[in-house]
Amino acid sequence: MSRERLVHPLDVRSDIRPEWIAIHEGGGLSVRWLREDGGHPSLFGAGWLHAHRCNQDSSINSIKPSRAARPEPIEAQWSDVMNDDSALLSWLDGYIERGWSIIKGVPQEKGMAIEFGKRIGTVRSSNFGFYFDVRSKAAPISNAYTANFLPLHTDLPHYEMPPGLQILHCLSNDAVGGASLLADGIAVAEHLMRSEPDVFSCLSQNRLPFRFQDSDSEFNARHPIIECNELNEPTYINWSNSTIAPLDSSFENIRSIQSAIRRFVTLIESPTFKISHKPSAGEALVFDNRRMLHGREAFQPETGYRHFQGCYLDTAEVMSRRNALARCHQHVEFI
Repeated sequence: MSRERLVHPLDVRSDIRPEWIAIHEGGGLSVRWLREDGGHPSLFGAGWLHAHRCNQDSSINSIKPSRAARPEPIEAQWSDVMNDDSALLSWLDGYIERGWSIIKGVPQEKGMAIEFGKRIGTVRSSNFGFYFDVRSKAAPISNAYTANFLPLHTDLPHYEMPPGLQILHCLSNDAVGGASLLADGIAVAEHLMRSEPDVFSCLSQNRLPFRFQDSDSEFNARHPIIECNELNEPTYINWSNSTIAPLDSSFENIRSIQSAIRRFVTLIESPTFKISHKPSAGEALVFDNRRMLHGREAFQPETGYRHFQGCYLDTAEVMSRRNALARCHQHVEFI
């Protein structure tokens, strides 16, 4: 029932070999293993064999990111994604492909970001709390809690594992200015990989220090700005000018890193990649925090009130919910 492995690695003889093999009805593979105490049978289903075949793409995500420099958001209605599993699955597929979404018709009440997060999976806490209110404050512990321009960044690179999904529910956005900014960091990374391989190599091979400090905490972590998989393909982005710590590499390497950072920031802020959208009250902005850099134009708090409420989830929560829904709606068996 647990679907977890019971056989210990040392329970399997190192010289194990089949005594008899045959194709079973339905395309499965029957194997009888040679053992001193008699043949032990195994039956492997054709679907299981296909799913676990050798030399396949090892990526956990079968939905590939959009190749657009400025991907369009997937839009959805709150009532649909909250009440219809088919609509939620369709939304999740679009969100994974495009990296960000606008959900409309969200009730203008506090706590709705948490409600949507629970619809997907388990909401993750952070040093900013189980949820956070993004508004101008008198004594901010983050640049986000000011009215200042907020450069494009990913959240929490000072954590060993930054969160994968961020929900920002707009409760009020009446002030002059304050448009939300986004850029697809994976699109930028792929551009660098194709056109400027030296910059790509520098940003993917150097683990940079990030730090967050306040009166109650001090977080430190190291990440490359462009994080790659085993095939050297860009998979995650880690960048925050607000929380990057002083560089501590060799002097010669620091000069190269600084130059590569300047090129990366120039690209994400260029019209080719930068996206601008000013959410209205009742909209939720949902984006992949490890792909889409986000920021904000400066706003004038004396002209109106601006208040967002947000929370985080891990990437694994998003993928688990999507895969479980797909298995149910597409009648896919456990594999």
